[in-house]
Amino acid sequence: MILVRYGEIALKGDNRIVFERKLVENIRKCLEQNNIKADVRRATGRVLVDAERNAIDYLQNVFGIVSLSKAVVVDVDFEKIKEKAVEMIKEKNAKTFRISARRIQKSLIPSQDMNVQIGAYVVEKLGLKVKLENPDVDLQIEVADKAYVFTEVVQAVGGLPYGIEGTVLALIEDKQGLQAAFLAMKRGCDIVPVAFKQQDITILQKYSPKKLELKVLKKDELADFAKQANAKAIVTGETLNNLKWEFNFPILRPLIGIEDENAHKL
Repeated sequence: MILVRYGEIALKGDNRIVFERKLVENIRKCLEQNNIKADVRRATGRVLVDAERNAIDYLQNVFGIVSLSKAVVVDVDFEKIKEKAVEMIKEKNAKTFRISARRIQKSLIPSQDMNVQIGAYVVEKLGLKVKLENPDVDLQIEVADKAYVFTEVVQAVGGLPYGIEGTVLALIEDKQGLQAAFLAMKRGCDIVPVAFKQQDITILQKYSPKKLELKVLKKDELADFAKQANAKAIVTGETLNNLKWEFNFPILRPLIGIEDENAHKL
C-alpha cells in the first residue's frame, strides 16, 4: 500500500473535497498512462494507492502530492503493530532506531505512549538502542482505519492538483518558458502549450496527467486560439529584465521576480 500525503489541499476549507477528488482523478490518470493497475481511494487526510507494482516513481511527479511512503498494512491491534515493528526493524539490520507514531483513529493509546511502549518492545526483542536524532531506522506508524507501518518517506513535487484552476496557454520559447509552464502547472493550471516554432516539451509531459500537444501559431493567432481553448490567460517565461510581450488578454509571468540566471531550474 502507498500512503499519499498532500499539504496545501488540507487548507482549502469547504472546497477541500473538490481538491481531493481532483488529486485522486490525476493519480488514476497518471497510473493509467503508465499501465499500472491500482485501487485509489481517499482516506482521512490521505490518499491510499494499492498498486500491482511500484508506482512511487510516477506518483512523485503528480502535482498536489507532498510525499509518499510504501507501507505495510496491519489491523488496528496494538500487539500486531508491535510485532510488525520488530519484524520491519529486524529486516534493516540496524543498530539504532526510533518509533514515530501518529494517531488519526483514537481507539488506541496516545501517540507518545505508543512510541514509548513499542520502542521498549523492540529493545526487549532485538536489543537495539533508541536514538531520537538520526537513527539508522525511523519506523513510522499511522493509525487510521488500519495501521500503516513504514520506514521511508519519498518527497514529491507538491503544489495543487493539475487542472483545478482552469486553462491557460503556455508560451514556450526557451527554457524559461518551460519553467514558467511548470510553475503554472504546479499552481493547478491546465496548460495548453503554444509556440512560434517547434519546441521540445517532453519535460512537461512528465508532470501532466494528460497528453500535451504543442500548437505552433503566429502571434496574431494567439487571441483567437485562446478563445477556442477556453483559456483565461497566457503564461510566459518573461523576467523583470526581459519584458517583451503584450497581448489583449491577461498575461501571467511566474518568473517575474527571478533573476535571469536563476530561471532555468526545471
